[in-house]
Amino acid sequence: MDSDIINTVVAFIRPFQLDAVVEALRSLPNFPGMSVSDVRGFGHHGAHPPHRGEMAEVDPFMPMVRLEITCRGQELSGIVETIRHTARTGHPGDGKIFISTAAWACRIRTDDKGPDAVLGGMQRQGTGLA
Repeated sequence: MDSDIINTVVAFIRPFQLDAVVEALRSLPNFPGMSVSDVRGFGHHGAHPPHRGEMAEVDPFMPMVRLEITCRGQELSGIVETIRHTARTGHPGDGKIFISTAAWACRIRTDDKGPDAVLGGMQRQGTGLA
């Protein structure tokens, strides 16, 4: 993986899987951090008009958790595999993972730009601070 590429991972997982996924991600070396949001949604199973006999007022939205992680290319595969492995129950509705490339990044506090904004100059130098 190219360490100069900035990736954004967006994952939708079941709420009860959040603690295990966060614990597993935090154990990865150079894990850059994450944002978490409570969301609701549905997949293809709910993307249809109500069938005959199905109550129209049934809410098709299921509670999910959205994870957003911006990382360098070298951390991408470990992050994706950790989420995939830890969040999987084997049942429909386990969620989805999307990966995109970020065009630009800037760390507001330090003005680090590009891949440096993801991990931070201080942490790269071994101080553990970012």
